Amino acid sequence: MAALLLAALILSAPSAEAAYGYRKKITLQGSKMNGSLSGFPVLVNIASDNDLRTAVNGGHVQNSNGYDITFRDSDGTTQLAHQVEKYIAITGQLIAWVKVPSLAAGTNKDIYIYYGDNTITSSTENKTAVWDSSYKGVWHLNNSLLDSTANNNNGSSGNVDAGDTKQGIIGDGVDFTPQDGTHEIIQVNDSSTLTLPNDFTLQAWAKFDSVSSNQNLFYKQHNGDPWFTYYFFAAPNKLTMIWKTSTGGSYQIGDWDGTCTLAAGNWYHIAFTRSGTNAGIYVNGNLCESQSNWSGTTRDGDDKLNLGANWTGGTAPDAVLDEIRVSESARSQNWLKTEYNNQSSPSTFYTIGAEENIGGPVYHQITATAGTYGTITPSPSVQVEHGSNQTFTVTVTTGYQVSQALVNGAAATLTNGQYTFSNVQSDQTISVAFEAIPTPNPPPSPTEPIAVPGCAMNININYGRTGFVASDFEFISVDVTPQNTLLLNTGYYAIDPNRIVIPFTQQVAVTFFYEGAGYMGNDFGWMLASGGAGGAKNTIYTNINDNNSNGILDDRESLGVADPRVNRVELGTFQVGTEIVFWLFADPGNLDPGSEWYRNPQYFYTKKDWNSDTYTSYKDQCTAATFTKIYQLGANNNSEGQCLLDSAWMPAAAVSRLKNTWGMDFKTATQSMTITHNQKFPHVVLGVPRDKPNEWILGWEDLAGGGDTDHNDLIFHIERRTGGRAVLAKPIVPQIAEAYYTGVTATVFDYMPCAGKTDVKYYLSIDNGANWVPINSWDEMRESDINKRDNGPLLTTWTPGTPPYT
Repeated sequence: MAALLLAALILSAPSAEAAYGYRKKITLQGSKMNGSLSGFPVLVNIASDNDLRTAVNGGHVQNSNGYDITFRDSDGTTQLAHQVEKYIAITGQLIAWVKVPSLAAGTNKDIYIYYGDNTITSSTENKTAVWDSSYKGVWHLNNSLLDSTANNNNGSSGNVDAGDTKQGIIGDGVDFTPQDGTHEIIQVNDSSTLTLPNDFTLQAWAKFDSVSSNQNLFYKQHNGDPWFTYYFFAAPNKLTMIWKTSTGGSYQIGDWDGTCTLAAGNWYHIAFTRSGTNAGIYVNGNLCESQSNWSGTTRDGDDKLNLGANWTGGTAPDAVLDEIRVSESARSQNWLKTEYNNQSSPSTFYTIGAEENIGGPVYHQITATAGTYGTITPSPSVQVEHGSNQTFTVTVTTGYQVSQALVNGAAATLTNGQYTFSNVQSDQTISVAFEAIPTPNPPPSPTEPIAVPGCAMNININYGRTGFVASDFEFISVDVTPQNTLLLNTGYYAIDPNRIVIPFTQQVAVTFFYEGAGYMGNDFGWMLASGGAGGAKNTIYTNINDNNSNGILDDRESLGVADPRVNRVELGTFQVGTEIVFWLFADPGNLDPGSEWYRNPQYFYTKKDWNSDTYTSYKDQCTAATFTKIYQLGANNNSEGQCLLDSAWMPAAAVSRLKNTWGMDFKTATQSMTITHNQKFPHVVLGVPRDKPNEWILGWEDLAGGGDTDHNDLIFHIERRTGGRAVLAKPIVPQIAEAYYTGVTATVFDYMPCAGKTDVKYYLSIDNGANWVPINSWDEMRESDINKRDNGPLLTTWTPGTPPYT
């Protein structure tokens, strides 16, 4: 525990070397403040800001999670404690709470928001310090029931699920709907910090759908009659508080005169305070009712604090609640009124100035990695000034050569052992891998592991005595090896869905083959990463519906198994280096029009940083702040609806369909995913069998917040076909002009351990290329061993790659 605590403190500490490139002045309006306040948590709520987008989205924030956003006092140096409730990288939306040392009515107060430091890779928040020691619980309810204070009074769900998340006054809130019979309730385990013996404050934002019955807001349980210690609720059109003392006394206060009448459909800032013998109920910072005869201490509540209903689920509010807080002090009316002004209308509580470039040069990080048998310098990373150039030099061990160079995940070419990044605008990566220089021996046995990444098909043709000479040919997606044989590039294992790059000119096709979420009406499609999340979207399937679970959309062909002839969609041919992003639109489809899904459908992307939601699901084994989930790709999933740390991926029907239709078998392969609560959630798992690198299986989790994290709600088969060509640059002619050839013998040795969906065809032209005749049959076809020796009888038919040596 000590080690974990230390790690948390280190992660939360702001960087001592922080070099922020930009800042903006935030001027808090003195006209919106009441009295003199100390340590006040100010809400900064920015709906969108182009400057606060991340660099890859055209802004100046460097970290995709917004970790380099921080706040300072008016002197520009004093760090202010802050908590980020929500940050969206692609829009610059920011919801943050900042602890300001002092506020005074009538006096403007300046603070600064700083950002733009690409050296920061962990959070600069100090969220528990935002809330002074009197706060015993602060629940933002933004897709989470966690307590933001140091008391860890986290809530647990009583029938509160993703569908109960609705738009709150600030970000999201929780919708309590007693009429649906589910009796939503948030329960907080008993804690001494929630007994509140003397002065205290209970407060929340509420928007009532109806005001005709008693609706509980706070209910602190007690084991024994009476069954509570304090009970704050909305009676018809008014608020009431009942309080039990440690000596058996009871006090009750209510807005009997209707000074602050409640109406359905409006947001209200509601609070109760007790200070000494004085008790008061406030709405929107205005005192509605007060009493001055309260004495004694609160009866010890030895059971849960219930938010939104009592322990049975009764008297639940018909309302959306947000920003629930408990304090062991009586917040003053000035404090409550300033809170109301700040939170009800942030845009009038402060003004935000223009962006200031304060950092001088902005630097970007280029990360360089090299495999065994070579080096790359500089490494492992270098900081490069914005707009400048950086050259990397690759050195190879004797007897080896560069097998692959990748820049930002795409194939790249080295020039004289060097690669130069020009006009650097953002963080970059470069990696190189090496291989032994091939000897004249045949290729390795296909039973040996295939290098990852990097997968190719060798085609050795006996062309003269010297083999192939590059100057004699015109090549497309084909290289000549140092041994003068041909190498047809067929792709590599691209199993990171965050960056799906086409390595060579390829055709791409998609086939739907399984749905595990028949209650939805999702759409699925693709787009180019270059256009960003707001770019043009191309739809492949709409209103996906396979309720019969046979893999056929709407049973359009009445086939018993999934068949590519039915669902296959050709996306077209993509050029080398094209980055594709697949998307899923969580269409409300068949859901109740009153549900959250219907009101606020979302797009999910294979590119995790484009997703607008964060992981908020607390299910089964997936409750740690950060956890790694392992998927057994080839096993049958028998734990649907559960979030297990180690589980099979696809249901038996999908596994069987995968094998029978496409001949794909993941066997014992696994895929892992690290997930952090309240951080961006990856909605896809991408699986690639080792023997079929050009065929991918894409599995989606279609529920916002993570759901059961099984990633098998919708599953698609994605196929890439590679084309290459080697053509003689000029025809072969006899040395004597009058002579002519009467026959040609072509001897071909094919070795294709990972050809994927690449078919090899041979053509012959006898009229200088005017007409080409396909070679559809061979005089002899034999299976051979690795040394090209005959290994059996003549073959009557031949499919490329079967057997691997032919």
